[in-house]
Amino acid sequence: MPIQPRFTNAGKELHLRALGGEELLFTKIQIGCGELGATSYKTFNSLLEPKVTVPISSIKIDGDCAAIRGYFDNRKVTEGFYYREI
Repeated sequence: MPIQPRFTNAGKELHLRALGGEELLFTKIQIGCGELGATSYKTFNSLLEPKVTVPISSIKIDGDCAAIRGYFDNRKVTEGFYYREI
């Protein structure tokens, strides 16, 4: 099931630049367990608490959206965590 994007301010700027023709290079997917609390995600430039970096296996572009796929494998995860950020 695709995850619907919620852009940070920096992410929105990147998206608009890409729509304008600038190349946007995706390099990885990260999963984290950070909790927002009262803070707005819109000002972030990275995950609050990254736990796993997932290599990108494929990118499919459809109009102005990209479906980015990677496979998460928990064999190297030594401590459990709640998956709250991507």
